[in-house]
Amino acid sequence: MSKIQINIFVSAENAAKSGSVEYGELVVEPTAEQWAQATEEQRRKAICYLLGTHGRNINRLRTSSPTWEAVLVAIDDEIAEEKARAEKARAESEERIQRALAAPDKEWIGVDANRYYVVGEDGDYSVSGYARSRPTIAAFPSGVYLSDEQRRDPRIVAHRERLARDVLPPLVAEWERRYAEWQAWRKAEAERAEQAKRDCEAGLRMLAAREDDLSRAATEGYAVTKAMLDRLAQRLAGRVGHVVKIDTSTWGSPKDRSAPSKAAFALRDAVEAAAREENEALPQSLGARWVVSRIVRVDVGEEDETRWITAVLATLETPCGTREITFSPEAESAAE
Repeated sequence: MSKIQINIFVSAENAAKSGSVEYGELVVEPTAEQWAQATEEQRRKAICYLLGTHGRNINRLRTSSPTWEAVLVAIDDEIAEEKARAEKARAESEERIQRALAAPDKEWIGVDANRYYVVGEDGDYSVSGYARSRPTIAAFPSGVYLSDEQRRDPRIVAHRERLARDVLPPLVAEWERRYAEWQAWRKAEAERAEQAKRDCEAGLRMLAAREDDLSRAATEGYAVTKAMLDRLAQRLAGRVGHVVKIDTSTWGSPKDRSAPSKAAFALRDAVEAAAREENEALPQSLGARWVVSRIVRVDVGEEDETRWITAVLATLETPCGTREITFSPEAESAAE
């Protein structure tokens, strides 16, 4: 039959004070009478320090001496400390709940991030910019975190129910109105973009019909959009020279060039002048235009190589595709 044995630890200093010759990791075995006379709370706490299987138990009660009386004193101290901590935790929890209940209604308004519409910096509807998510009641107000247990407090539950009933509906109704408007705007924008693309392709087909090598393809319904975008880019590139690259995208991460040289400014002036003339010649139905960058630095290195050059970037923007030309006074060295 097993007996109650309590794991304890007595420091050498406490052993000296109590007159005990034993110290360190010890075991106290109460008598049946001593165990029966202990309170239920004391016995429940003492069980936490029972000698484990094979005498190994990491929980040891620190006492002043290896006696049952010292064990009870240490247990009573622990019980008092636990009660004090519990009371402090209850007071802190109550204070947090009261802060949450006193928070303005607006601090309880959260969002459903899965449903949103988008506005730009000017506040108009947009496809990219700032998301405006659907309002909802948050689990706790902004700035006052509540634990799961605190959120289940009847007062918090009732407060959230009141907000959901009295505060949330008009906010949701306004959001639903704006969301419906945004959806309609997106649909209209998509239709507008599709129409602009069709108009652009028709305009490019018309231009291709004037080109000797593309006229038959254009009149017989073959795709000529890519070829004509390439042709327009080549036309601008041929007027200026100093071309490093013609593609559908520029070199990555262009940066402003510090103190550009006279040659760089002369190149930019030439690109801008040619772009203006090309823009004037483009049919308005294309919805196309050349845009010229500032003087920048771009990395033209291959793979792991880093190689920066001074450049001016010209971008042909159209509803049916883009072409970008990298001009540089260092074009010959860049192309090597």
